[in-house]
Amino acid sequence: MAELLISSLTHEAREKAKKLQIDGDNGRRDLLKIARALVAALETPKESVMRMTWHSPTVFAAMRLCMDLDLYSKICDDDGSPKSAQFLAETTGADPRLVERLLKHLATANIVSETAADVYGANSITQLLATTQCSGMVISVLSEFFQLTGWRNPVDKSQLSPFSFAANVNMTFYDWIFQAGNESHAEAFHRHMEFKTMDQKWHDTIPLDQILGSEDSCRAEDVLLVDVGGNKGTIEEIDFELLGPVEAMAHDFFMPQPVSNARAYYMKMVLHNWDDDACVKIMTKIRLAMTPGYSKILVNEVVIPDTRVDWFATSVDFMMLTTQSTEERKRENGEP
Repeated sequence: MAELLISSLTHEAREKAKKLQIDGDNGRRDLLKIARALVAALETPKESVMRMTWHSPTVFAAMRLCMDLDLYSKICDDDGSPKSAQFLAETTGADPRLVERLLKHLATANIVSETAADVYGANSITQLLATTQCSGMVISVLSEFFQLTGWRNPVDKSQLSPFSFAANVNMTFYDWIFQAGNESHAEAFHRHMEFKTMDQKWHDTIPLDQILGSEDSCRAEDVLLVDVGGNKGTIEEIDFELLGPVEAMAHDFFMPQPVSNARAYYMKMVLHNWDDDACVKIMTKIRLAMTPGYSKILVNEVVIPDTRVDWFATSVDFMMLTTQSTEERKRENGEP
């Protein structure tokens, strides 16, 4: 059914596009409706919800921050010719890495045009946002935070974070959400984590037999998989009868790993909550529990490419910026 709808909408769009010059603005609006219907047909329901709840709000916030830095006018200078994020940061006094993150996110919404790695030019949306008429359309408490902190890239958990500033608390996001009185927020967080695991599972996307080996390669006395910092993640997906026994265990991953000699230690979107020094400590605790030549560490994280990044990746990066004072790693940051 979905394939028939997509085929029909694609055909309708082609036919409408042929008459665009004749039909004028009404034809353009009709074509836009078809295009939106086509996007809705192509997206999964989960993608639609993710885009509305993760992408749109964070783009809105990033759009406001770039207004405060007057980046749109600067990008439009010299007839909108491409400019590096480094150059734009120097003209504003903002942290170059912060400017890179903001513009890369806006590029996923076509608000600026990416022409090369961390190089951006102006398009019609950029030009509109450079006008004074647009300056009052978006309000964000993030503006106050970055003006207070001198437009630094928030990657230090010991310093004031966007979350702690907005919530007016002197604690991290996790300390706050799991304290007494915030049970409803904690439950919402757990449901959010469950939502992330819907649809395709990580173990359906990789050759598990090549990574974990055959059934005979896992020693009977050893654990097959430890889901480190998994919340309800992988545990919720396991067939307990097939792979049991399965045990849920509370553990501080900055302390020694209590399960030794497991075939694999799996971490999904754990390391992105922490800076490099903290990640080294987490990985070291796991390494000390591993059997050399037998155990493996499986890391499932978002990696930010130099160009043509997906909106999901930059949306998660922006959420890390605001809630965790960390960032999704670029490829060169994540390689050993």
